[in-house]
Amino acid sequence: MNNRTVRFILLCLMLIALIFPNTKVSAETSFITYSGSIDGKKLHVYKFATSSEGMVNIEDLGTSSSLITYQLVSEDSKTEYVSGDVLPAGTYLFKVNSDDTNTGKYSFKLSGIQFLGTPDNSLPTLNVTNPTGSLVRLSKGTSTINLTGSTNGTQASVSVNKVNYSLAGNFTKTVNLKYGLSTINFKAVNSNGNMVFESHQVIAPGYKRLDGTNRYAVSANISKEIDEFRGLEEVDKTIILSNDSAFADALSGVTIAAKEKAPILLTSATNGIPSEVKTEIERLKSNKAIILGGEGSVAVSTEDELRALGVTSIERITGTNRYEVATNIAKKIITQDTDTAFIASGESFPDALSVASIAGQLQIPLLTTNSSNLSAEVKTFLANNPQINHFVISGGSVSSTVENQLKTYGTVSRISGSNRFEVAENAANAFNIIPNTITVANGMDFPDALTGGVLSALSKGPLLLATPTSTPIETLRYFEKYSLDINNFYILGGTGSVSNDTINKLYPYIQ
Repeated sequence: MNNRTVRFILLCLMLIALIFPNTKVSAETSFITYSGSIDGKKLHVYKFATSSEGMVNIEDLGTSSSLITYQLVSEDSKTEYVSGDVLPAGTYLFKVNSDDTNTGKYSFKLSGIQFLGTPDNSLPTLNVTNPTGSLVRLSKGTSTINLTGSTNGTQASVSVNKVNYSLAGNFTKTVNLKYGLSTINFKAVNSNGNMVFESHQVIAPGYKRLDGTNRYAVSANISKEIDEFRGLEEVDKTIILSNDSAFADALSGVTIAAKEKAPILLTSATNGIPSEVKTEIERLKSNKAIILGGEGSVAVSTEDELRALGVTSIERITGTNRYEVATNIAKKIITQDTDTAFIASGESFPDALSVASIAGQLQIPLLTTNSSNLSAEVKTFLANNPQINHFVISGGSVSSTVENQLKTYGTVSRISGSNRFEVAENAANAFNIIPNTITVANGMDFPDALTGGVLSALSKGPLLLATPTSTPIETLRYFEKYSLDINNFYILGGTGSVSNDTINKLYPYIQ
């Protein structure tokens, strides 16, 4: 190209700029290659935009492990695309992750689409020096950790149990941990929107008491702990509201509460929503409530109180009696694949306490019945749901007559024990519940165990029982058996419900 031609091109560009001053002249490219190294702790995200519709081709130029995979999604709708799909004009994220603990290499070429400009295929640096591994166990009783490393990201942060902290350059950040398992997520972003994520899990062995001045305050404080188990995408903040004296409704309701990842909050039948519960509903900014029981259990005026607190969606699961309430709750959680149901007495609470948390965890319906004769409401439910053909009776309160009646619908087994504490122990063993997190509640009364059943279900551990003044041998036996597996335990209620002596006896079993 001679000098005259170059001058002519420059003159044309100057004239375009003068005539169309707001016009941006940018180069477009038709392919890009993303390459890098990654291990199982990290996620790499590349951001790009397309100027027009086109069929994307994704070519693997060489990955060192079949455990390294990619995902292509639109930034706004999160619609996923694969090679050969037509991409509309828009902004996209190309994500690369690995399930391999070892570092591997990847190289992917995207072509067939018209990129807007030239995409950035570089990543910000993120070097985490502490924690060192993807899963780290700290010394027993440790409640803080120093996070160290470096990054050149224009934006960088770390999230510890959903609490965010800003990072920059060479960083050292001391953060508080909860006892048990904490998730620590690092993030670095460069100026073009490319991102590196790195995730670690840290175990801080210990215990936590969730107490309060009354049963309402305890339910509110358990609700705060349940926040840990909600995903960031769960914005509805549903609550379950139950009569503080109607144990049958709340026991069966643990299943739907676990499904919704919602706390069970207690209220009075006639005196309105207690102040402690109102404060918690306002803190959650709840917009959906599910009321368990009819207007005799939770007054209709309570619905007006909920609306005044900003709850816009109110659902009531009711029935002519406690047995029908339980079957109506069951209808909300069962599927065509549900083949098992728990059966417990609707006349006394102890046998149902511990299996309620297991029912919530495994999404198995908990049906209550008259102890001496299978309730008509349960018969109707089973007739309408023939896929449920295996029944697990909890405890000894349900008679052999009911057991024989259930056999006409399918197979029957029973979780028994010499007392309520052994029934709880045997239930945890029978269903192989992972004992990493154990919840301990007063087995001589029901309010704390009702609301704590959801916490136990969401933490995927067993609920065991104690008395206000003693630690049952059955509970001690379970702790001893699984001492190498226990990360933490919750104590529900104040010292009037579960004594400090129980904590002193259980704590040594944590390694």
